Amino acid sequence: MLASAIEVYEVYRVLRRTFTVQQATDMVTALRRARIVSVDEPLAMSATEVALAHGLAMADSIIYATARDAGQPSRGITFSPKRRMDLSTRSWGTPPRENEPMK
Repeated sequence: MLASAIEVYEVYRVLRRTFTVQQATDMVTALRRARIVSVDEPLAMSATEVALAHGLAMADSIIYATARDAGQPSRGITFSPKRRMDLSTRSWGTPPRENEPMK
């Protein structure tokens, strides 16, 4: 089994919302049996290319690039383009009307 260090972070973070430190740590034990891949410069650059090509967030692109670069199958993963923020209006979608506050 292979896991990115980012996956350990993501899983532990979600568990800590609900459980104590000890309980969450115990639950993450399964990930410790995996080969944990650290983020190094080549992986970071590979993840950047994935993020730019598919509109993924940093964590998602690192996790995907970790598996891809290790030769793990993607199991039919497909990407849907994310909506991008329009920096000229600082909003998602249509710009606000004149004198209308941004949401």
